[in-house]
Amino acid sequence: MVLGIIGGGASGMMGAAARGMTKGGGEIIGVAPRFFDVDGILYSDCTEFVFTETMRERKQIMEERADAFIVTAGGIGTFDEFFEIITLKQLARHKMPIAFYNIYNYYDKLLGFMDHCEEEKFIREGC
Repeated sequence: MVLGIIGGGASGMMGAAARGMTKGGGEIIGVAPRFFDVDGILYSDCTEFVFTETMRERKQIMEERADAFIVTAGGIGTFDEFFEIITLKQLARHKMPIAFYNIYNYYDKLLGFMDHCEEEKFIREGC
């Protein structure tokens, strides 16, 4: 059985992943703050839905329940989640793998910038 933990959204890459999980027979835990609970925002076919009061609480629950992290194309919210997870990994607060789904080279410039930060000694080697 495949279990996915997502931010609960019905659109974009999050919604596409959720629909794929449902179609493939997987189970989905959606996690979202209550203020997202308006028509059309949340994926309604989650196996379980956890509502939080804040975005920080949402990220914490997703972090605690995850075995790995897959970063798909996204915007500011995705960047926030990714940078928090990689910061926690660098600080040895978790050992879970982090993978980029770099479709159409979406993250090439960000990854190049992170390489640059490593070369300039602002990010530890291998981070």
